[in-house]
Amino acid sequence: MNKKFLFLFFAFTVFTSLARSQSKYSIIIKGGHVIDPKNSIDGLMDIAVTDNRIVAVAKYIDPKMGIQGANPIVRPSQLSDNR
Repeated sequence: MNKKFLFLFFAFTVFTSLARSQSKYSIIIKGGHVIDPKNSIDGLMDIAVTDNRIVAVAKYIDPKMGIQGANPIVRPSQLSDNR
């Protein structure tokens, strides 16, 4: 019983660590309306976040993990822009 549990625990730990290492971003907000006067952006964009920082803003970011923005307005005052 203990050997089976240890094997399953080890396999789960290895699997989850591999899955996390393959993800480039923590979260992706797809299709949000970004208003960023500093960078002359006013339109539908994807936003990638890692470690509570915006790391990418682009028209298309390949989704590894994301939530659908459903056309909300996303402003720098709502998210900390630490690019």
